[in-house]
Amino acid sequence: MNLEELLKALGLLPEGQKFVEAIKTILAVKDGEVAKKSNQYKTLTQTLKETEDKLKTVTGHLTKFYDHTGIDDTAEDLDAALEEYIKGITSGKGDGKPAPEIAQLQKDLAKLQRELKKSIEAQTAAEKKAEEETAKRQTSEKNRVLLAALTENKAIKPDQLLKILSDRLKVTDDDSVVFVKEDGEEIKVQDGVKSYLDANPEFMQNYQNPGGGSGGGSSTGGQAGSFGKELAKQVSTQQTQSLQKGREFYFGKGE
Repeated sequence: MNLEELLKALGLLPEGQKFVEAIKTILAVKDGEVAKKSNQYKTLTQTLKETEDKLKTVTGHLTKFYDHTGIDDTAEDLDAALEEYIKGITSGKGDGKPAPEIAQLQKDLAKLQRELKKSIEAQTAAEKKAEEETAKRQTSEKNRVLLAALTENKAIKPDQLLKILSDRLKVTDDDSVVFVKEDGEEIKVQDGVKSYLDANPEFMQNYQNPGGGSGGGSSTGGQAGSFGKELAKQVSTQQTQSLQKGREFYFGKGE
């Protein structure tokens, strides 16, 4: 007879139901206590496992510590042994020389400092060279664009214009060249040069020069000077349409 059958039989007796309820109450209390103790056991088991894991970790650290420092793990006074170890690595071992560990650390540090210094110097030199190369490239590009714009606008006195207008040109982040107006506005180089020449007509080739007659064209060659030579050099390496026009303008189309 199991518990369920026993309770059913007790319930058939006179006032047997009272016994049944009493037994159920007792069993419920016992079940609650068992469940509580079971939960406590689970918690205790988990805590014990975590403690064991921590103990393993600490033991591993202690083992590494003893191996590294050379302190005897059976030393009765660990504090005294540790103090002696610290004294040894900070003030040597009584012979006026630093402990081997400290000496090695000093060598390693000195080596790292030398390598760091060399790396910094190499990086600085590389950055300086890169800046110089960038400046040269940008200057060359600005001169090329400016010469092309001066040619298209048939400017004269090129030496003066190159000096005057070169500072008005700017190389942008995408390596394009723009003309910076006095108010800071950035426009196309051709437009900027034209605007400047319109405001300063003394730099414009005057085809209606009084007394020049049909031979006035000969003065054009005289005005070429270093500007024309510079154009010739530029065209020899960069055959752009604008520069080609400039060479033809100052020297003719040739044979």
